[in-house]
Amino acid sequence: MFGLSINTRIKKDLLHILDNQTDFVPTKDLVAQIDYANHYVVRKSLNELFEEIRKHYLPEQLSLKINKHRGVQLFSEDGNLHDLIHHFISEDVVYKILMTVLEERCTPSEKLCETLFISESSLRRRLKEINVELAHYDVRMTFSKHIRIHGPEHMIRIIHFVLLFYVARQLDNLPVLVDKPFYQRMANEVCDSLSLTATTHQKEILALFLLATNHAVQKNQTLNYTQAETAFFSKIEIPPKPDFLTGWTLLDWRFLVIAIFSADWAGFGLTLDLTEVMAFSKTEPADVWLASFEHAFEPITIESRDFIREKVYKQLLSDKFFRLDNALLEMFQFVDYSSMLSLYPFYMHRFDIFWQRFIAEYPEYDTLFSRQSNLLLAIYLVPVMTYFPEIKLYNYSHLTVTSSHYIEQRVTAHFYSRYKLIFTEDMAEAQVIIGTHTPDKDLLRSDQTAIVIGTSLSNCDLSRIEKAIETSITQLIS
Repeated sequence: MFGLSINTRIKKDLLHILDNQTDFVPTKDLVAQIDYANHYVVRKSLNELFEEIRKHYLPEQLSLKINKHRGVQLFSEDGNLHDLIHHFISEDVVYKILMTVLEERCTPSEKLCETLFISESSLRRRLKEINVELAHYDVRMTFSKHIRIHGPEHMIRIIHFVLLFYVARQLDNLPVLVDKPFYQRMANEVCDSLSLTATTHQKEILALFLLATNHAVQKNQTLNYTQAETAFFSKIEIPPKPDFLTGWTLLDWRFLVIAIFSADWAGFGLTLDLTEVMAFSKTEPADVWLASFEHAFEPITIESRDFIREKVYKQLLSDKFFRLDNALLEMFQFVDYSSMLSLYPFYMHRFDIFWQRFIAEYPEYDTLFSRQSNLLLAIYLVPVMTYFPEIKLYNYSHLTVTSSHYIEQRVTAHFYSRYKLIFTEDMAEAQVIIGTHTPDKDLLRSDQTAIVIGTSLSNCDLSRIEKAIETSITQLIS
Protein backbone atom coordinates (compact mmCIF):
# COMPACT_ATOMS: atom_id res chain seq x y z
CA MET A 1 0.00 0.00 0.00
CA PHE A 2 1.57 3.28 -1.20
CA GLY A 3 5.01 1.65 -1.00
CA LEU A 4 4.92 0.62 2.67
CA SER A 5 7.80 -1.68 3.60
CA ILE A 6 7.45 -5.43 3.12
CA ASN A 7 8.06 -5.79 6.86
CA THR A 8 4.94 -3.74 7.64
CA ARG A 9 2.85 -5.76 5.20
CA ILE A 10 4.06 -9.08 6.65
CA LYS A 11 3.19 -8.02 10.20
CA LYS A 12 -0.29 -7.01 9.10
CA ASP A 13 -0.81 -10.32 7.27
CA LEU A 14 0.54 -12.33 10.20
CA LEU A 15 -2.02 -10.73 12.50
CA HIS A 16 -4.80 -11.40 9.98
CA ILE A 17 -3.88 -15.09 9.66
CA LEU A 18 -3.44 -15.66 13.39
CA ASP A 19 -6.63 -13.76 14.27
CA ASN A 20 -8.57 -16.28 12.17
CA GLN A 21 -7.26 -19.22 14.20
CA THR A 22 -7.97 -20.18 17.79
CA ASP A 23 -5.13 -22.71 18.11
CA PHE A 24 -1.43 -22.72 17.33
CA VAL A 25 -0.50 -22.28 13.67
CA PRO A 26 2.65 -24.11 12.53
CA THR A 27 5.35 -21.64 11.49
CA LYS A 28 5.77 -23.37 8.14
CA ASP A 29 2.05 -22.75 7.43
CA LEU A 30 2.49 -19.05 8.17
CA VAL A 31 5.44 -18.89 5.80
CA ALA A 32 3.47 -20.74 3.10
CA GLN A 33 0.54 -18.30 3.31
CA ILE A 34 2.83 -15.27 2.99
CA ASP A 35 4.11 -16.27 -0.42
CA TYR A 36 5.61 -12.90 -1.37
CA ALA A 37 8.55 -13.19 1.07
CA ASN A 38 11.06 -15.91 1.93
CA HIS A 39 10.97 -17.70 5.28
CA TYR A 40 13.92 -15.71 6.71
CA VAL A 41 12.07 -12.40 6.19
CA VAL A 42 8.80 -13.81 7.59
CA ARG A 43 10.53 -15.16 10.70
CA LYS A 44 12.31 -11.83 11.22
CA SER A 45 9.00 -9.94 11.02
CA LEU A 46 7.37 -12.47 13.35
CA ASN A 47 10.08 -11.96 15.97
CA GLU A 48 9.76 -8.17 15.66
CA LEU A 49 5.99 -8.45 16.09
CA PHE A 50 6.53 -10.61 19.18
CA GLU A 51 8.83 -7.98 20.72
CA GLU A 52 6.47 -5.09 19.88
CA ILE A 53 3.51 -6.84 21.51
CA ARG A 54 5.55 -7.75 24.58
CA LYS A 55 6.79 -4.15 24.88
CA HIS A 56 3.45 -2.36 24.52
CA TYR A 57 0.87 -4.78 26.01
CA LEU A 58 0.29 -6.76 29.17
CA PRO A 59 0.09 -10.54 28.54
CA GLU A 60 -3.56 -10.62 29.60
CA GLN A 61 -4.38 -7.90 27.01
CA LEU A 62 -2.52 -9.11 23.94
CA SER A 63 0.13 -11.78 23.56
CA LEU A 64 1.91 -13.78 20.90
CA LYS A 65 3.07 -17.25 21.87
CA ILE A 66 5.83 -18.84 19.81
CA ASN A 67 6.38 -22.54 20.51
CA LYS A 68 9.18 -24.42 18.78
CA HIS A 69 7.06 -27.54 18.31
CA ARG A 70 3.46 -26.25 18.06
CA GLY A 71 3.90 -22.98 16.18
CA VAL A 72 2.41 -19.53 16.85
CA GLN A 73 -0.76 -18.47 18.66
CA LEU A 74 -2.27 -15.00 19.07
CA PHE A 75 -4.34 -14.04 22.10
CA SER A 76 -6.35 -10.81 22.26
CA GLU A 77 -8.57 -10.00 25.22
CA ASP A 78 -10.96 -7.68 23.36
CA GLY A 79 -10.11 -8.37 19.71
CA ASN A 80 -8.68 -4.89 19.18
CA LEU A 81 -5.68 -5.31 16.90
CA HIS A 82 -6.03 -1.96 15.20
CA ASP A 83 -4.05 -0.01 17.80
CA LEU A 84 -1.09 -2.33 17.19
CA ILE A 85 -1.48 -2.08 13.40
CA HIS A 86 -1.69 1.71 13.66
CA HIS A 87 1.50 1.71 15.71
CA PHE A 88 3.72 -0.14 13.25
CA ILE A 89 2.25 1.48 10.12
CA SER A 90 2.67 4.97 11.57
CA GLU A 91 6.32 4.12 12.30
CA ASP A 92 6.93 3.12 8.68
CA VAL A 93 9.19 5.62 6.89
CA VAL A 94 6.97 5.65 3.80
CA TYR A 95 3.89 6.53 5.86
CA LYS A 96 5.80 9.41 7.47
CA ILE A 97 6.90 10.68 4.06
CA LEU A 98 3.36 10.52 2.71
CA MET A 99 1.74 12.26 5.65
CA THR A 100 4.40 14.99 5.75
CA VAL A 101 4.07 15.81 2.04
CA LEU A 102 0.26 15.58 2.07
CA GLU A 103 0.05 17.99 5.00
CA GLU A 104 2.73 20.45 3.90
CA ARG A 105 2.43 20.00 0.10
CA CYS A 106 5.98 21.37 -0.28
CA THR A 107 8.68 19.93 1.98
CA PRO A 108 12.43 20.70 2.01
CA SER A 109 14.20 17.47 1.01
CA GLU A 110 17.18 18.01 3.30
CA LYS A 111 14.95 18.67 6.31
CA LEU A 112 12.90 15.52 5.64
CA CYS A 113 16.07 13.40 5.40
CA GLU A 114 17.26 14.78 8.75
CA THR A 115 13.88 14.22 10.41
CA LEU A 116 13.59 10.62 9.21
CA PHE A 117 17.32 9.79 9.55
CA ILE A 118 17.61 8.62 5.95
CA SER A 119 19.99 9.48 3.13
CA GLU A 120 19.05 11.42 0.02
CA SER A 121 19.47 8.29 -2.13
CA SER A 122 17.19 6.35 0.21
CA LEU A 123 14.58 9.11 0.03
CA ARG A 124 14.75 9.08 -3.77
CA ARG A 125 14.25 5.32 -3.81
CA ARG A 126 11.29 5.55 -1.44
CA LEU A 127 9.65 8.25 -3.56
CA LYS A 128 10.06 6.10 -6.65
CA GLU A 129 8.25 3.23 -4.88
CA ILE A 130 5.52 5.58 -3.65
CA ASN A 131 4.96 6.96 -7.15
CA VAL A 132 4.32 3.46 -8.51
CA GLU A 133 1.33 3.21 -6.15
CA LEU A 134 0.20 6.82 -6.59
CA ALA A 135 0.02 6.37 -10.37
CA HIS A 136 -3.35 4.65 -9.84
CA TYR A 137 -4.69 8.03 -8.71
CA ASP A 138 -2.87 10.05 -11.42
CA VAL A 139 -0.80 11.55 -8.62
CA ARG A 140 3.00 11.73 -8.23
CA MET A 141 5.69 13.26 -6.05
CA THR A 142 8.70 15.12 -7.45
CA PHE A 143 12.16 15.40 -5.90
CA SER A 144 14.52 18.39 -5.98
CA LYS A 145 15.38 20.83 -3.19
CA HIS A 146 11.74 20.46 -2.22
CA ILE A 147 9.41 17.48 -2.45
CA ARG A 148 6.07 18.35 -3.99
CA ILE A 149 2.93 16.37 -4.79
CA HIS A 150 1.17 16.84 -8.14
CA GLY A 151 -2.10 15.63 -9.59
CA PRO A 152 -5.87 16.17 -9.43
CA GLU A 153 -6.52 18.03 -6.19
CA HIS A 154 -9.62 16.00 -5.31
CA MET A 155 -7.60 12.77 -5.59
CA ILE A 156 -4.85 14.17 -3.35
CA ARG A 157 -7.46 15.04 -0.73
CA ILE A 158 -8.98 11.57 -0.98
CA ILE A 159 -5.55 9.94 -0.56
CA HIS A 160 -4.99 12.07 2.54
CA PHE A 161 -8.37 11.07 3.95
CA VAL A 162 -7.84 7.38 3.09
CA LEU A 163 -4.56 7.30 5.01
CA LEU A 164 -6.15 9.05 7.98
CA PHE A 165 -9.16 6.76 8.00
CA TYR A 166 -7.55 3.39 7.32
CA VAL A 167 -4.52 3.90 9.56
CA ALA A 168 -5.57 6.27 12.37
CA ARG A 169 -9.36 5.65 12.30
CA GLN A 170 -9.98 8.36 14.90
CA LEU A 171 -8.70 11.76 15.94
CA ASP A 172 -7.22 10.45 19.19
CA ASN A 173 -4.68 8.43 17.20
CA LEU A 174 -3.35 11.51 15.42
CA PRO A 175 -0.34 13.59 16.61
CA VAL A 176 -0.91 16.08 19.41
CA LEU A 177 -0.38 18.97 16.97
CA VAL A 178 -3.80 18.32 15.42
CA ASP A 179 -6.52 20.56 16.89
CA LYS A 180 -8.96 17.75 17.66
CA PRO A 181 -11.68 19.84 19.38
CA PHE A 182 -11.71 22.17 16.36
CA TYR A 183 -12.46 19.34 13.91
CA GLN A 184 -14.95 17.69 16.25
CA ARG A 185 -16.79 21.00 16.50
CA MET A 186 -16.62 21.46 12.72
CA ALA A 187 -18.07 17.97 12.19
CA ASN A 188 -21.00 18.78 14.48
CA GLU A 189 -21.66 22.05 12.63
CA VAL A 190 -21.56 20.35 9.21
CA CYS A 191 -24.03 17.72 10.44
CA ASP A 192 -26.33 20.49 11.64
CA SER A 193 -26.03 22.34 8.30
CA LEU A 194 -26.91 19.20 6.33
CA SER A 195 -29.52 18.00 8.87
CA LEU A 196 -27.58 14.75 9.29
CA THR A 197 -28.44 12.46 12.16
CA ALA A 198 -24.96 11.06 12.69
CA THR A 199 -23.53 8.81 15.38
CA THR A 200 -20.35 9.65 17.26
CA HIS A 201 -18.46 7.22 15.02
CA GLN A 202 -19.82 8.80 11.84
CA LYS A 203 -18.86 12.26 13.09
CA GLU A 204 -15.36 10.93 13.72
CA ILE A 205 -15.12 9.83 10.06
CA LEU A 206 -16.45 13.21 8.95
CA ALA A 207 -13.90 15.00 11.15
CA LEU A 208 -11.08 13.11 9.40
CA PHE A 209 -12.43 14.14 5.99
CA LEU A 210 -12.74 17.73 7.17
CA LEU A 211 -9.15 17.58 8.39
CA ALA A 212 -7.88 16.45 4.96
CA THR A 213 -9.97 19.09 3.17
CA ASN A 214 -9.14 21.93 5.55
CA HIS A 215 -5.41 21.21 5.28
CA ALA A 216 -5.72 21.72 1.52
CA VAL A 217 -7.73 24.92 1.95
CA GLN A 218 -5.14 26.33 4.37
CA LYS A 219 -2.39 25.57 1.84
CA ASN A 220 -4.37 27.44 -0.86
CA GLN A 221 -4.85 24.30 -2.94
CA THR A 222 -7.73 24.73 -5.38
CA LEU A 223 -9.84 21.98 -6.88
CA ASN A 224 -9.14 21.58 -10.59
CA TYR A 225 -11.89 19.54 -12.22
CA THR A 226 -12.06 18.87 -15.94
CA GLN A 227 -14.78 20.60 -17.93
CA ALA A 228 -16.82 17.38 -18.00
CA GLU A 229 -16.44 16.86 -14.24
CA THR A 230 -17.40 20.47 -13.54
CA ALA A 231 -20.53 20.10 -15.68
CA PHE A 232 -21.39 16.82 -13.96
CA PHE A 233 -21.00 18.13 -10.40
CA SER A 234 -22.88 21.34 -11.19
CA LYS A 235 -25.99 19.25 -11.92
CA ILE A 236 -26.12 18.04 -8.31
CA GLU A 237 -28.05 20.48 -6.17
CA ILE A 238 -26.55 20.90 -2.74
CA PRO A 239 -27.44 23.01 0.32
CA PRO A 240 -25.80 26.47 0.61
CA LYS A 241 -22.26 26.65 1.99
CA PRO A 242 -22.36 27.53 5.71
CA ASP A 243 -20.62 30.71 6.88
CA PHE A 244 -18.44 28.98 9.47
CA LEU A 245 -16.33 27.34 6.72
CA THR A 246 -14.11 30.38 6.34
CA GLY A 247 -11.69 30.25 3.45
CA TRP A 248 -13.63 27.47 1.73
CA THR A 249 -14.84 28.00 -1.83
CA LEU A 250 -18.14 26.72 -3.16
CA LEU A 251 -16.16 23.98 -4.94
CA ASP A 252 -14.60 22.90 -1.63
CA TRP A 253 -18.07 22.66 -0.06
CA ARG A 254 -19.51 20.84 -3.07
CA PHE A 255 -16.61 18.36 -2.94
CA LEU A 256 -17.31 17.64 0.73
CA VAL A 257 -21.07 17.17 0.26
CA ILE A 258 -20.69 14.84 -2.73
CA ALA A 259 -18.03 12.86 -0.85
CA ILE A 260 -20.40 12.42 2.10
CA PHE A 261 -23.23 11.46 -0.23
CA SER A 262 -21.27 8.92 -2.26
CA ALA A 263 -19.55 7.40 0.79
CA ASP A 264 -22.43 5.06 1.54
CA TRP A 265 -20.07 2.87 3.57
CA ALA A 266 -19.97 5.57 6.25
CA GLY A 267 -23.72 5.28 6.74
CA PHE A 268 -24.62 8.96 6.37
CA GLY A 269 -28.29 9.42 5.58
CA LEU A 270 -27.73 12.34 3.23
CA THR A 271 -30.31 12.66 0.46
CA LEU A 272 -29.68 14.62 -2.73
CA ASP A 273 -31.90 15.06 -5.76
CA LEU A 274 -30.21 13.05 -8.53
CA THR A 275 -32.93 13.53 -11.15
CA GLU A 276 -31.06 16.13 -13.19
CA VAL A 277 -27.61 14.59 -12.88
CA MET A 278 -28.89 11.14 -13.86
CA ALA A 279 -30.56 12.64 -16.90
CA PHE A 280 -27.40 14.58 -17.75
CA SER A 281 -24.93 11.71 -17.40
CA LYS A 282 -24.90 8.29 -18.97
CA THR A 283 -27.22 5.96 -17.07
CA GLU A 284 -26.44 2.87 -19.16
CA PRO A 285 -24.10 1.39 -16.50
CA ALA A 286 -26.91 1.48 -13.94
CA ASP A 287 -29.29 -0.13 -16.45
CA VAL A 288 -26.81 -2.91 -17.24
CA TRP A 289 -26.14 -3.35 -13.52
CA LEU A 290 -29.85 -3.86 -12.83
CA ALA A 291 -30.29 -6.27 -15.76
CA SER A 292 -27.23 -8.29 -14.70
CA PHE A 293 -28.42 -8.37 -11.10
CA GLU A 294 -31.89 -9.61 -12.07
CA HIS A 295 -30.34 -12.27 -14.31
CA ALA A 296 -28.24 -13.68 -11.45
CA PHE A 297 -30.46 -13.09 -8.44
CA GLU A 298 -34.15 -12.22 -8.70
CA PRO A 299 -36.54 -9.81 -10.45
CA ILE A 300 -36.69 -6.33 -8.96
CA THR A 301 -40.18 -5.10 -8.18
CA ILE A 302 -41.48 -1.93 -9.80
CA GLU A 303 -41.94 -0.39 -6.35
CA SER A 304 -38.28 -0.84 -5.40
CA ARG A 305 -36.73 -0.23 -8.83
CA ASP A 306 -36.29 3.55 -8.40
CA PHE A 307 -34.81 3.10 -4.93
CA ILE A 308 -32.36 0.47 -6.18
CA ARG A 309 -31.50 2.48 -9.29
CA GLU A 310 -30.51 5.44 -7.12
CA LYS A 311 -28.59 3.10 -4.80
CA VAL A 312 -26.73 1.64 -7.79
CA TYR A 313 -26.06 5.08 -9.25
CA LYS A 314 -24.64 6.22 -5.93
CA GLN A 315 -22.48 3.10 -5.83
CA LEU A 316 -21.13 3.72 -9.33
CA LEU A 317 -20.52 7.35 -8.38
CA SER A 318 -18.57 6.13 -5.36
CA ASP A 319 -16.51 3.84 -7.60
CA LYS A 320 -15.47 6.91 -9.57
CA PHE A 321 -15.06 9.19 -6.56
CA PHE A 322 -13.22 6.83 -4.18
CA ARG A 323 -11.04 5.03 -6.71
CA LEU A 324 -9.12 2.96 -4.16
CA ASP A 325 -6.39 0.69 -5.47
CA ASN A 326 -6.14 -3.08 -4.98
CA ALA A 327 -3.05 -2.91 -2.76
CA LEU A 328 -4.88 -0.77 -0.21
CA LEU A 329 -7.88 -3.10 -0.05
CA GLU A 330 -5.67 -6.19 0.18
CA MET A 331 -3.77 -4.55 3.02
CA PHE A 332 -6.87 -3.96 5.15
CA GLN A 333 -9.13 -6.80 3.90
CA PHE A 334 -12.59 -5.41 4.64
CA VAL A 335 -14.15 -8.36 2.81
CA ASP A 336 -12.47 -11.74 3.15
CA TYR A 337 -13.30 -13.29 -0.22
CA SER A 338 -11.88 -16.72 0.57
CA SER A 339 -14.08 -16.96 3.69
CA MET A 340 -17.14 -15.78 1.76
CA LEU A 341 -16.53 -18.41 -0.92
CA SER A 342 -16.12 -21.10 1.72
CA LEU A 343 -19.09 -20.09 3.88
CA TYR A 344 -21.59 -19.06 1.19
CA PRO A 345 -20.69 -20.79 -2.09
CA PHE A 346 -24.23 -20.59 -3.54
CA TYR A 347 -24.50 -16.86 -2.99
CA MET A 348 -20.99 -16.17 -4.25
CA HIS A 349 -21.68 -18.29 -7.34
CA ARG A 350 -24.66 -16.07 -8.16
CA PHE A 351 -22.71 -12.92 -7.42
CA ASP A 352 -19.95 -14.07 -9.78
CA ILE A 353 -22.51 -14.62 -12.56
CA PHE A 354 -23.85 -11.10 -11.99
CA TRP A 355 -20.43 -9.48 -11.78
CA GLN A 356 -18.94 -11.17 -14.85
CA ARG A 357 -21.98 -10.17 -16.87
CA PHE A 358 -21.72 -6.54 -15.73
CA ILE A 359 -17.97 -6.05 -16.24
CA ALA A 360 -18.18 -7.71 -19.66
CA GLU A 361 -20.11 -4.58 -20.68
CA TYR A 362 -18.16 -2.12 -18.50
CA PRO A 363 -14.62 -3.45 -17.90
CA GLU A 364 -13.58 -0.13 -16.33
CA TYR A 365 -15.38 -1.31 -13.17
CA ASP A 366 -13.30 -4.50 -13.02
CA THR A 367 -11.36 -3.53 -9.90
CA LEU A 368 -11.09 -5.08 -6.46
CA PHE A 369 -12.64 -1.97 -4.88
CA SER A 370 -15.61 -1.99 -7.25
CA ARG A 371 -16.18 -5.72 -6.86
CA GLN A 372 -16.00 -5.47 -3.08
CA SER A 373 -18.32 -2.47 -2.82
CA ASN A 374 -20.81 -4.06 -5.22
CA LEU A 375 -20.77 -7.33 -3.29
CA LEU A 376 -21.70 -5.36 -0.18
CA LEU A 377 -24.47 -3.63 -2.14
CA ALA A 378 -25.75 -6.99 -3.43
CA ILE A 379 -25.85 -8.37 0.12
CA TYR A 380 -27.68 -5.21 1.23
CA LEU A 381 -30.33 -5.74 -1.47
CA VAL A 382 -30.57 -9.54 -1.24
CA PRO A 383 -29.42 -11.03 2.10
CA VAL A 384 -26.99 -13.96 2.03
CA MET A 385 -29.47 -16.28 3.73
CA THR A 386 -31.86 -15.88 0.78
CA TYR A 387 -29.64 -18.25 -1.15
CA PHE A 388 -28.59 -20.68 1.52
CA PRO A 389 -28.21 -24.03 -0.27
CA GLU A 390 -31.00 -26.46 0.47
CA ILE A 391 -29.65 -29.85 1.52
CA LYS A 392 -31.83 -32.84 2.35
CA LEU A 393 -30.68 -35.25 5.04
CA TYR A 394 -31.98 -38.61 6.20
CA ASN A 395 -31.59 -39.75 9.81
CA TYR A 396 -30.71 -43.47 9.71
CA SER A 397 -30.49 -44.07 13.47
CA HIS A 398 -31.73 -46.87 15.70
CA LEU A 399 -32.76 -44.57 18.51
CA THR A 400 -35.89 -43.44 20.29
CA VAL A 401 -38.05 -40.82 18.61
CA THR A 402 -36.94 -38.15 21.07
CA SER A 403 -33.23 -39.04 20.65
CA SER A 404 -33.53 -38.91 16.86
CA HIS A 405 -35.31 -35.57 17.14
CA TYR A 406 -32.51 -34.29 19.37
CA ILE A 407 -29.88 -35.22 16.76
CA GLU A 408 -31.84 -33.50 13.98
CA GLN A 409 -32.25 -30.35 16.06
CA ARG A 410 -28.54 -30.30 16.97
CA VAL A 411 -27.48 -30.65 13.34
CA THR A 412 -29.99 -28.06 12.07
CA ALA A 413 -29.06 -25.51 14.75
CA HIS A 414 -25.32 -26.04 14.26
CA PHE A 415 -25.48 -25.21 10.54
CA TYR A 416 -28.32 -22.69 10.78
CA SER A 417 -26.19 -19.73 9.68
CA ARG A 418 -24.94 -21.43 6.50
CA TYR A 419 -27.34 -24.03 5.12
CA LYS A 420 -31.06 -24.70 4.84
CA LEU A 421 -31.23 -28.29 6.08
CA ILE A 422 -34.32 -30.43 5.62
CA PHE A 423 -34.67 -33.87 7.20
CA THR A 424 -36.71 -36.06 4.89
CA GLU A 425 -38.64 -39.26 5.59
CA ASP A 426 -37.55 -40.79 2.28
CA MET A 427 -33.88 -41.80 2.12
CA ALA A 428 -33.98 -41.70 -1.69
CA GLU A 429 -34.57 -37.93 -1.57
CA ALA A 430 -31.58 -37.24 0.69
CA GLN A 431 -28.13 -36.10 -0.39
CA VAL A 432 -26.55 -36.86 3.00
CA ILE A 433 -27.45 -39.78 5.26
CA ILE A 434 -26.46 -39.64 8.93
CA GLY A 435 -27.01 -42.40 11.42
CA THR A 436 -25.71 -44.45 14.32
CA HIS A 437 -24.85 -47.31 11.96
CA THR A 438 -23.96 -47.77 8.31
CA PRO A 439 -26.86 -48.34 5.88
CA ASP A 440 -26.68 -51.13 3.34
CA LYS A 441 -24.52 -49.96 0.42
CA ASP A 442 -27.11 -51.29 -1.99
CA LEU A 443 -29.51 -48.65 -0.66
CA LEU A 444 -27.15 -45.76 -1.51
CA ARG A 445 -26.75 -43.93 -4.80
CA SER A 446 -23.33 -42.81 -6.02
CA ASP A 447 -24.19 -39.15 -5.28
CA GLN A 448 -25.22 -39.87 -1.68
CA THR A 449 -22.84 -39.70 1.29
CA ALA A 450 -23.37 -41.71 4.48
CA ILE A 451 -21.89 -40.54 7.80
CA VAL A 452 -21.85 -42.67 10.95
CA ILE A 453 -22.34 -40.60 14.10
CA GLY A 454 -22.28 -41.21 17.83
CA THR A 455 -25.40 -40.84 19.92
CA SER A 456 -23.90 -37.78 21.65
CA LEU A 457 -23.04 -36.15 18.29
CA SER A 458 -19.42 -35.07 18.83
CA ASN A 459 -17.63 -32.14 17.21
CA CYS A 460 -15.86 -34.61 14.93
CA ASP A 461 -19.27 -35.96 13.86
CA LEU A 462 -20.39 -32.43 13.00
CA SER A 463 -17.16 -31.84 11.09
CA ARG A 464 -17.72 -34.97 8.98
CA ILE A 465 -21.32 -33.94 8.31
CA GLU A 466 -20.07 -30.52 7.19
CA LYS A 467 -17.64 -32.09 4.71
CA ALA A 468 -20.45 -34.24 3.28
CA ILE A 469 -22.70 -31.19 2.91
CA GLU A 470 -19.93 -29.24 1.16
CA THR A 471 -19.40 -32.13 -1.26
CA SER A 472 -23.11 -32.09 -2.10
CA ILE A 473 -23.03 -28.31 -2.64
CA THR A 474 -20.07 -28.64 -5.00
CA GLN A 475 -22.06 -31.18 -7.02
CA LEU A 476 -25.06 -28.83 -7.14
CA ILE A 477 -23.00 -25.85 -8.34
CA SER A 478 -21.12 -27.83 -10.97
